[in-house]
Amino acid sequence: MKAGLSLFDVLAGRCSELSREEDRMECSIISNLECLFNTRREFLAHLPGFGVPSVTELYRNSTEAVEEMRQAIEEAVRAYEPRLIPKTVKVRHEENTGSFDMRLVFVLSGQLRGSQKTKYFQTTFSSVADRSRGGGVRVEPRR
Repeated sequence: MKAGLSLFDVLAGRCSELSREEDRMECSIISNLECLFNTRREFLAHLPGFGVPSVTELYRNSTEAVEEMRQAIEEAVRAYEPRLIPKTVKVRHEENTGSFDMRLVFVLSGQLRGSQKTKYFQTTFSSVADRSRGGGVRVEPRR
């Protein structure tokens, strides 16, 4: 198995085309985070805590609701992404782009296990699902 890849990524053939180990690991972490964040917490009884609450139940202007979602993301990452030790999860609300597309943006930063390197990931919960990526949540590296 190539270093940095999850078993699921190896079986699905994802990220293996990347030549650098660091790129493969980042790709695999993004894949896992998208799966984690596109799963509603209550749907997998055999994996308690896997997933996050539904963003559709949040009142987007409620500071308390956004903070609850931030905490849920941090807890889920700590429990289900073993390659990343989250140091901070920051919340930033992205303004409406003029369409009916409503978004909440979270920036997750965490240190890679066995490394001094900190990685940053921007996670966007959107009211418009991106079917090509498996749902309404996109995770992208943030430089």
